[in-house]
Amino acid sequence: CEIAPSTSANFVMFYQNQTLIPNGTYTLIQNTEGEIVVPSELDRNVFLGLPDYNRNEVEHLQFLGGFTHEFGSGLKLEGQAGYSNTDSQAQSVYTYNYFPATLYAGVYNRSYERAIETYDAELRFGGDFELFGRNHKFLVNAEYRKIQRDDPRYAYVYLGFVDQFDPDFSFVDTSAPGFESPLAGFTKEERENFGIGGQLLLN
Repeated sequence: CEIAPSTSANFVMFYQNQTLIPNGTYTLIQNTEGEIVVPSELDRNVFLGLPDYNRNEVEHLQFLGGFTHEFGSGLKLEGQAGYSNTDSQAQSVYTYNYFPATLYAGVYNRSYERAIETYDAELRFGGDFELFGRNHKFLVNAEYRKIQRDDPRYAYVYLGFVDQFDPDFSFVDTSAPGFESPLAGFTKEERENFGIGGQLLLN
């Protein structure tokens, strides 16, 4: 939008809140000729997991803004800034086969949560100037960036195995003491970057 004849600004906001239900995966099997093939005869409507338990929730918020101001002497000042925040949590019972060419797949449980927050800003000033009868250009700029990340890591819990052709998850007990994924470590990060620069073009 135009704030004044020589000044304009823009602003954008994005918000996302979604819930997905992740499924397990089919693995390659061995046919009667001994070839490793995709199990095309499997019923693709079969859910390889627990649809009432599996959840992947993501919430994302982002702001972007900037401005431009032009001076009457041919100089220009520009700036922009951004912010984002993403939180995600997931829990899933799923199938995975470490040994392809078999009909059976292992059943696992996993859970995790992750938070990432970022900040950034840029400022630029430059334009044309005249010296010794010729037109020249210059630009100076500065920027700032910051990221904060909190990423706990959870172990995968092996629960048993099922037949890919006819999976039965009735043995999975979500209330059992050993069902939940234990914390296996975490990553915490906070990083800041600063930068300044300049350019001069002489004719």
